[in-house]
Amino acid sequence: MADHRSGKRFVRAARWWMAVAIAAIFGLFFARVTAAQESATSFVIRNARVFDGEKVISDTSVVVADGKIVAVGPNVQVVSGAQVIDATGDTLMPGLIDSHVHVWTRDVLASALAFGVTTELDMFMRWREAKRWKEQEYKGAYDVADFRTAGTCVTSPGGHGTEEGFSIPTIKDPDEAQAFVDARIAEGSDYIKIMYDFGDNYSVMSRKTLAAVVKAAHKRGKLVLVHIGSYEGAIEAIEAGADGLAHLPHDRRPAKDFGAFVKAHHMFVETTLAIPRFLFGTGGGGETIVDDPLLAPYLLTSDTDSLKGITPIKPEVHGMLLHQIEQRKNPTPFEVRERESLKGITPDQYEAFSNGEETLRMLDRAGVPILVGTDAANGATAGALMHAELETVVKAGLSPLKALTDATSVPAKIFSLNDRGRIEPGLRADLVLVRSDPTVDIGATKNIVAIWKQGVRFDREAFKDSIAQRNEAWRFGRGWWPWSDARFGGNSTVHVSVSDGGPDHAARTMSIRGNVKSQIAKPFSGVMYFPVGWGFSPVNYSGVRHVTFWARGAGDSYGIAIFSRSRKLTPGSVHFAAGKDWEKHTIPLSAFGTDGHDITGVFIGGDRIGQYQLAISRFRFGTGALMGAVLNPIAAIPGSKSKFSKRKLVIGSVAKGSPADVAGLKTGDTIIRVRNEKTNDPWRVQALLWQSAPGSTVPIEIVRDGKRQILNVKVSERP
Repeated sequence: MADHRSGKRFVRAARWWMAVAIAAIFGLFFARVTAAQESATSFVIRNARVFDGEKVISDTSVVVADGKIVAVGPNVQVVSGAQVIDATGDTLMPGLIDSHVHVWTRDVLASALAFGVTTELDMFMRWREAKRWKEQEYKGAYDVADFRTAGTCVTSPGGHGTEEGFSIPTIKDPDEAQAFVDARIAEGSDYIKIMYDFGDNYSVMSRKTLAAVVKAAHKRGKLVLVHIGSYEGAIEAIEAGADGLAHLPHDRRPAKDFGAFVKAHHMFVETTLAIPRFLFGTGGGGETIVDDPLLAPYLLTSDTDSLKGITPIKPEVHGMLLHQIEQRKNPTPFEVRERESLKGITPDQYEAFSNGEETLRMLDRAGVPILVGTDAANGATAGALMHAELETVVKAGLSPLKALTDATSVPAKIFSLNDRGRIEPGLRADLVLVRSDPTVDIGATKNIVAIWKQGVRFDREAFKDSIAQRNEAWRFGRGWWPWSDARFGGNSTVHVSVSDGGPDHAARTMSIRGNVKSQIAKPFSGVMYFPVGWGFSPVNYSGVRHVTFWARGAGDSYGIAIFSRSRKLTPGSVHFAAGKDWEKHTIPLSAFGTDGHDITGVFIGGDRIGQYQLAISRFRFGTGALMGAVLNPIAAIPGSKSKFSKRKLVIGSVAKGSPADVAGLKTGDTIIRVRNEKTNDPWRVQALLWQSAPGSTVPIEIVRDGKRQILNVKVSERP
């Protein structure tokens, strides 16, 4: 066993570590913009087919200087020394604008840019993060898409938007409207997003409150978009004077005059059809994105898993949902409306997904402005989903040229983004170069040659390499990331590889090859483990006494640092030696200055200048004991009177032959207690299991079919 001294800090600059932690929360992975790229301020793209946001121009050239488009035409003046790019046979188009996303994490913006979406229009996010990321954008953030935001949505107590796991203000009556809207504007909302939803388990604001919020926003010169969950809700939002619908209604066929009705009220409508097509339409689900060779190399394993989970819902599922609502003895008003809405959907319509397509065609014929939006980050990855959305609206009846217009110049005009959306002198050089002609074959948008944001070329290859490394680390276990100071202005590097097997019957080993360089004051490279999978969110591992891992190196000194929320300025850190033979290291959590109640992350690697190699295996907190079940936390909906009125921890799946399976736990069981401690937190359940020796019995109290029972699980050792 190696000797460890708790007083020796792995990283010696407390404030620097805090800066790393803060940056990491909001900047998860980005391809860096090199100095050479930043200095390449002028270039010309020759012989391109140009879609300028409205029309196609053949065999023309576009000159860019200092981040802006300088000239467009067949015969243009080129600045001396400018880079020349031959685009013969290719198409240059404006950077795409996704008119409906949710930027829950900053990596949504990175993923978007990697797929040619240079501007994201967010429809609900945490306003403090929005403010911080906007400040970064103003300073020049070339590795992520630009964005505008609705900030905090406008919703009623218990309404849609209150279920996201963090507290937001809500509005009760019309008299609150002006103050409520003013507060959102003060937080930085660029426009106002209202949740007016008839979905199951959500309350709905009154029509008077809806109209009052619209009026209050218009008084301040802000656009108003409304989230609707039904055709009826769309009519009411339009009559309230809103500017746009955040979704196409598709719960029933539109009336013959619906298009003219929307047009007469000067409304625009966002599409958000790709995910519903995956669920209710034909042609496959989210796996169509995962299986596309032009998209797959830029997707994280976590994203591909989410996309694969978006599969067609059969008519019998629709019937089951309707049956569940009809069985309620005392349905709330919004449950009654949801029941009536579901009754209006025949199984054939539900499966064929024809209503949304018909509505889109009707609106297009009527001349209603259509904005292509994906609803990305709600169950699907940003960027890649934009290409699926474009294909979906074209399949629904829009021409490829119209779809591209609705994804560039139309949203730019609607949202007063007057510096983008077109290829025209004086505008931002947000550009995407693709093979072939997407105005004829919309699928060509996926075959990307190059992306520029404000004239700076995005390093798509570096981004792809970072994705490959993230996916490789993920093989070692959920939550593992390659981690170096390159994210924060340094030039240290790290490369990881995962192989099967390892010491003490280990399942896998992660090899880390790092090169710590001195471009910044405190350089580092290695790997980071996030208990919740990403970001510095705290977990309660109290009761777990130590962390263990096996290591093998070149006889050098390496470091392990544990981050915790209560140690605000610095992690607790320990050095350890690793020779050519595998050695087990067991370090008490007390050596890191924590009792484990708020651990946010663990870093392992090097901080000394030079190259190093290190292999780790069998990393775990406590005993690492497991029961073999996937646990899904179900958030509470404030104000709900249904089964979602309280947060729950439900078993999502049970591995065959696992301790959970042997003990009789089943999918759908709700966990109440573990080891006599009441909990609905999956990470707390892990901690309680890790306090138990493999082979010991852990009592787990569950609720099944409304009845409580205790099952004894004999936990096993994690390989």
